[in-house]
Amino acid sequence: VSLHAEENQSPSPAVIAQLKKTILAEKVRVLFSEPQYENTALCTVAMETGAPVYELDPLVTGDGEKTAYEDVMRKNLAVLLEALGLNGGDIVLSMDESSQYLSGLLLAAPLCRSALRVVIGGKKAVSWPYISLTLQTLAAFGIAFSVEQLKDGSWAECDFRALAAPKPGEVRISVVPGAYRAGEHHVEGDWSGASCLLAAGAVGAKPIYVQGLCADSAQGDRVIVDILRSMGALVAKEPDGVSVSPSALHGVDVNMGDCPDLVPAVAALAAFASGETRIRGVAHLRLKESDRIAAPAMELRKMGIRVDEKDDGLVIYGRGEAPDPSGCLFEAHNDHRIAMSLALFGLHGRQVVLDHPETVRKSFPAFWDVWEQVRCPSEK
Repeated sequence: VSLHAEENQSPSPAVIAQLKKTILAEKVRVLFSEPQYENTALCTVAMETGAPVYELDPLVTGDGEKTAYEDVMRKNLAVLLEALGLNGGDIVLSMDESSQYLSGLLLAAPLCRSALRVVIGGKKAVSWPYISLTLQTLAAFGIAFSVEQLKDGSWAECDFRALAAPKPGEVRISVVPGAYRAGEHHVEGDWSGASCLLAAGAVGAKPIYVQGLCADSAQGDRVIVDILRSMGALVAKEPDGVSVSPSALHGVDVNMGDCPDLVPAVAALAAFASGETRIRGVAHLRLKESDRIAAPAMELRKMGIRVDEKDDGLVIYGRGEAPDPSGCLFEAHNDHRIAMSLALFGLHGRQVVLDHPETVRKSFPAFWDVWEQVRCPSEK
């Protein structure tokens, strides 16, 4: 794993010692732009993710120490971890701030030397639907695993699809070593990427139909349909997709802890709606590609929208009309979802000026081409 450096600073001995403890790092070397590493094959962890590396620490040490990892992240140091494989065993992993560590570990678990059993620790389990998707993928590729719940002091196997809000300390997942099974797999449409397109149907001038969305998907972001309806949007589920028609929207109070990727789009919708919209349960959004609480607030305020930042979300005071982006230079904040959400203000013949529109390539490279198909006829 290579953490890209912006400054030629050497990690402290504490950083090196801490990294050497992990099962992912039998060897650690500090890298700068030296010729001998130019042809090294590295799996890059881009700093743009914002994911706090210290959550990897409990995989082996279990001592809660995070200073060393925070030091690495803060200084943007270059560190090469030479992995010798995963041992497996019993670990406790927090999901307080991200589900990505657990998803990544579960995908690697079949390659462990022995069975891996993970107990979900911490204080809360954010973004659980993404773990359901990971388990669904493991099953599709022939990997054996079990999910258990703690009931009356004993562990009992359960159906992971029925776990809506797992409690830390009461759920564990076991994966045995095995080989992924090759085959043909249908990849369903991405509800996260479709969210801004569906939102455009509600706040634009014409209905929008998005094809390829699975209504009974395990994707947590399918709740964009419920959120749109709760705001007053006209939504219809079609055989192979969803259509949304122009509607008068009103504010809502919504906990988005299980669908944090929808927050930028919903925040933009709230600016069109009448009244107050409260987005809660997403404190962990400050650790995404951008601070997804501060970034939407900053951009909405440029159009005169009142926004209050909270510890776990936002309060947006919509005026029941389309905000005017004239004269605004919007910032994408190096965040694909912020960039896509800001496109909504370019409906109704208005122009959105965005500093880095190319940020959408992380998840939806063709977004701007598709967006041309959903813009109002007057803009064509």
